[in-house]
Amino acid sequence: METRPKTPTVREKAYNYVKDLILSNQLQSGQKLNQEHIANQLRISRTPIREALHRLRSEGLVTTSGAGGFRVYRLSLAELEELFDIRSMLEGYLIRSACKNIPDAEIERLSEYIRGSEKAIQNRDSDGIYKYNTKFHDTFQHYSKDKHRTNNIIANMKEHMLKYRKNTLYYLDIAKRTIAGHKKIILALQTRDPDLCEYMMRKHIMDAKDNAIRITFGNRDNLSKMEKVLA
Repeated sequence: METRPKTPTVREKAYNYVKDLILSNQLQSGQKLNQEHIANQLRISRTPIREALHRLRSEGLVTTSGAGGFRVYRLSLAELEELFDIRSMLEGYLIRSACKNIPDAEIERLSEYIRGSEKAIQNRDSDGIYKYNTKFHDTFQHYSKDKHRTNNIIANMKEHMLKYRKNTLYYLDIAKRTIAGHKKIILALQTRDPDLCEYMMRKHIMDAKDNAIRITFGNRDNLSKMEKVLA
């Protein structure tokens, strides 16, 4: 007998809605959260909204502000650097574990993701670029020696990373350089050299860190001159 998917509770609906707004950058870092407006959007009371915000606070995505208020959490420069440094170590470890046993067919699939990204750039499709970039990086989790534990660590960190990944890939030059980095990673994988694979992945993540810092903390006037994927 086929089991019907569970209908999300009002609490889950509120939590997922606000979380999606934060991770998709529809709510910006530091932005005050209007609980009444969110409740009206979902046509629910403010109680599940407040419960959702307290849950998101425990996850580090929002912070308290004033008397009972909340804001989207804004990472400091040091916190952003640390986040990318940890990601560099984790993804370096993952590709090192993968490079000896990842099938040729999987490497070809990674190349397909790159081609999908290039087509998305031609179509000025920022969501497509983000989707294929995420697929590329997620691939290596399947080849970890301790997949369950590693995936749990990455899942906790990934939610904080996603908004910065999407922010940087919105800029055309950065998206193109990201794809170039992926191509170098494929070349490294084809050698089956663990040291080279780890080096190329960690260098790629460090480049992403520099981009995230420039976009998040850089000069607004300089950013306005950068060509965006969506013209």
